[in-house]
Amino acid sequence: MKNKIIFFLIWTINTTLMPFPCYAQLQKDRDEFRYPGEWEPMEAIWIQPASKTFLAGPDVEPGMLNCIKELANYVKVNIRVRNDTILQQTRTRLINYGIDMSKVNLIKFPEIGGFGTSRDTGPAFLINDASQLMAVDFDYIGVFGGKPDERTALTEKRDRVWAEFLNIPVRKANIGSEGGARESNGKGTLMLVEKIELKRNFQRGRNEIESEFKKALNVSKIIWLKKGLIEDETGNYGTIWKDIYPIGSGGHIDLFCRFAGPNTILLSEVKKEETKDNLIAAINYEILEENYRILENSTDQDGKPFNIIRIPVGPFITAKHVLTEQNKYILNIVYGSKPGDTFHYALGTSYLNFIVANGVVITSKYWKDGRSEEIKERDEQARKALQKAFPGHKIVMLDIEGYNHDGAGFHCVTLNQPKAE
Repeated sequence: MKNKIIFFLIWTINTTLMPFPCYAQLQKDRDEFRYPGEWEPMEAIWIQPASKTFLAGPDVEPGMLNCIKELANYVKVNIRVRNDTILQQTRTRLINYGIDMSKVNLIKFPEIGGFGTSRDTGPAFLINDASQLMAVDFDYIGVFGGKPDERTALTEKRDRVWAEFLNIPVRKANIGSEGGARESNGKGTLMLVEKIELKRNFQRGRNEIESEFKKALNVSKIIWLKKGLIEDETGNYGTIWKDIYPIGSGGHIDLFCRFAGPNTILLSEVKKEETKDNLIAAINYEILEENYRILENSTDQDGKPFNIIRIPVGPFITAKHVLTEQNKYILNIVYGSKPGDTFHYALGTSYLNFIVANGVVITSKYWKDGRSEEIKERDEQARKALQKAFPGHKIVMLDIEGYNHDGAGFHCVTLNQPKAE
């Protein structure tokens, strides 16, 4: 009965998924599956409904509506909703905004609780030469590691529920990982960040972690970067400059380094002159230059060097928020904090937390009335770098700064589903 209900749901939302062979056959052919690059043909982009952020950030709905409108010109957009009420409210907002609803699926998704973004907690999709899909189920440890609690356990099964909903088989990975922490070139090379993977899988060494990723994603080579941006550390890291806290994931790669093709890598850059009066810029300069040296001396799975394109880091922006009882995330991780305290934090700004889908790249912009010309110039430099990396793609820059107050962005709250023929 359950399978019939799932089939009916998929049929009625008019997705274009094709039938898959039986699970036993896919298990037999599992080594033919690969972890594709996100610039490859996409069936759909999954999106969570826009929401207000949990600290001082502005409403992200206008930016997400613009994002959906742009994406709908290139790819099917699947929006997950929890119930019929939210479904109807979302439909009304989309129609009123002039979005072509023939390109959008509003899907009442199985609600399991938990937390986390679509990218980090959803399945890693593999694809084979016959364009059949498989989902990889990674353990979800949570951004602070340690012993999972009840909410973490609910989040941990989300990728399996997602795969069941899509009626595709699942490969269990014997390791913890989030989608924003890994980058694939689609040909067998994976980029990971050493600090975050050792933190998530603290009972294992790097060699064992590498072996598990290779088995799970069927990759042949892993490039280990050292660490991520300092403002993407978690709040329990402590202050990073003066009274400023980070508010991130612990160093996800999708904030500072992305594949733009099998042999092209985009890497954030801090100019030396930016480090003079800003300790955060100075720390990031050292982090990024170390990662650059690693990439400069690395090759792909076939022994070929990479084309590395540098792109500005996002502008340095901070915010303050008076904590309330509702800010349990901060109260639980910042030692000694209590309601009424003022929490000062750095936003997780980034031009590399972009979505790429069938001819369009959507990323953040940061200039607005009242901000410096330097930020406007930085936006333009980022646009040019992305256009160089993605020739033939339309580059769209939208304001989604509210998500940066959560250490998130466009890439974090979406999930690419490869095209199944």
